[in-house]
Amino acid sequence: MKAKRRQELKTNDLAAWLDEVRRSASKWGGYLFAGIAAVAAVLIINAYMKSARAEARTSAYSDLRRAASMQTAGNLEKTDEEIRASLARIDELVDGSSDTAFKINALLDKAAMAVQLADQALVEPLDPGATEAQRRSRVEQFLADARAAYERITTEFASHALYCGRARFGLFEVEATAFVLDGDAGHRTRAEEQLKKILDNAALNATPLQTVAIDLLNDLDQVFTPVQFPSRPAPTPVPTPVPLGPVPPSDWVAPESTSTDAEADESADDATEGDTAEGEAAEGDAAEDAAAVDEDPGGEPAPAPNDEDVSPE
Repeated sequence: MKAKRRQELKTNDLAAWLDEVRRSASKWGGYLFAGIAAVAAVLIINAYMKSARAEARTSAYSDLRRAASMQTAGNLEKTDEEIRASLARIDELVDGSSDTAFKINALLDKAAMAVQLADQALVEPLDPGATEAQRRSRVEQFLADARAAYERITTEFASHALYCGRARFGLFEVEATAFVLDGDAGHRTRAEEQLKKILDNAALNATPLQTVAIDLLNDLDQVFTPVQFPSRPAPTPVPTPVPLGPVPPSDWVAPESTSTDAEADESADDATEGDTAEGEAAEGDAAEDAAAVDEDPGGEPAPAPNDEDVSPE
């Protein structure tokens, strides 16, 4: 009897709880479903935004690779106008991006591209017909582009120590290249300042960047020593060949050959007969000389033509 009573009480409690849930759901159910829908929408929107940012990042890096490349899609070297457009395109990508890592990498690519172009122009100008002043102006412009990109990294992203260290090494390279161009001692001073800033940065302690900076400081005098190249000797003039024999007049024309094949054969036969006659005459002279020696009483007999004994007649 008690068990039955306890069962009735539990059933009543369950019914009361279900009734309470029903009344609460009817009162607050709309708000609950609205909250669940809002959370789901936020999750979906966040996933979409992440996907859009990843796609934009991929597209930006693809554009950066095309802009930083020294060649066109057809594997042809870019012209001067295309190079200037590529450098400007990198600036647009940097300004239009909110990704810090992308902005820094784009600036590093732009600076490296400009330094490479400056080094190339020092050795061989892009335009073979450019004057010396135009070549120097082109190198200075490329170095200015590289310097601006590196300095932007050191000022706008100073909290990124490793990137700033790389940028300061880039500034050192820019000053070294400029020194090769004009030999100004001020480039050595500015390059030394960049290396010392790397050593003074506590965030770079015990890193390879500081080790390389110490080595470059020790070799600074060798890097910034003017090198004098001897002037290229004048080309040796090629002598004009001197014709043998009298020089024919300018209006002289060689006569046309009128000999036929038969005449050529006859001339060849005549030459052969002449050679034969000359050979027979030479043999006759030799025989006469031998007979004269045999008839000479005081002379010695002519030697035998072979090793066999020859009896006198």
